[in-house]
Amino acid sequence: MRQLIVKQLDYDLTPVAGLALVGHYLKALQPVLARLDAALPVKSGVANSDIVRSYVGLLVQGKSDFDAIENFRGDAFYKQALGIGLLPSSPTLRQRMDAKAVEMFDFAAPMIETLLAGQRPDYGVLPCGWLPLDVDTFAMDNGGTAKEGVGRTYAGVDGYCPLAAYLGSHGFCLELALRPGVQHSASETDFNLERVIPMAQRLSAAGPKAPILARLDSGFDSARLMRGIEACNASGLAQVDWLIKWNPRSTDVAALAARLDADAATRWEQPRAGKRITRRVALRRTGWV
Repeated sequence: MRQLIVKQLDYDLTPVAGLALVGHYLKALQPVLARLDAALPVKSGVANSDIVRSYVGLLVQGKSDFDAIENFRGDAFYKQALGIGLLPSSPTLRQRMDAKAVEMFDFAAPMIETLLAGQRPDYGVLPCGWLPLDVDTFAMDNGGTAKEGVGRTYAGVDGYCPLAAYLGSHGFCLELALRPGVQHSASETDFNLERVIPMAQRLSAAGPKAPILARLDSGFDSARLMRGIEACNASGLAQVDWLIKWNPRSTDVAALAARLDADAATRWEQPRAGKRITRRVALRRTGWV
């Protein structure tokens, strides 16, 4: 048999080399992280920016439990790659997130905007010239758990119903807000849109310089949401148009179709056999239809 020679290398091997790329982008967020530390200072111990860096390092690996940070307490590469000054312990990470998560949330949107504005990616403008902004909710199945906020979702499973907003045809995430499972799609969404739409307008101004087209399904058929989207056009930034699928609710659809048929101004189109459409835009006291 050949002799086996075991040698100690003068450098460390790591299974998470991809964190170097994550650290590269975190470096671009240093101005926002500095504002975070200024707004939420600590007298001693781990800075809140290091809390964010440490937890992002876990999330990009698909780890969400605080105890997972203990696996990296002695990993010099983890700290160096992510630019962490002082790595928190599991109890420190848990306690700080419990105490400061709501205040830290205010810095999430600026981080996303700073990163995208600096990189100026190809968002994917539609052939018609608009930059799409897709907003929708989806069900997360957390059945059999007793987590806070878990409830019966529209999909018929127990869990959460987060709201997501994606910019462009290539799907750059601007918002991913965790919501209780029982929350209706349109409930409190005006607060999300107040943050997301101006961000999309600024990113478009820095990049493709295209008008924004907000696309939402019938769960968001709300006059208040429509007025809120229209109000964003007063900012002087990129034009915002929107498509919201109609929710007929208690409307007599057959009677409405008959009224449109009788109206000489109605122009019907038949894009395919069995499908007939008409495009009508009217302003009501309650909003746009």
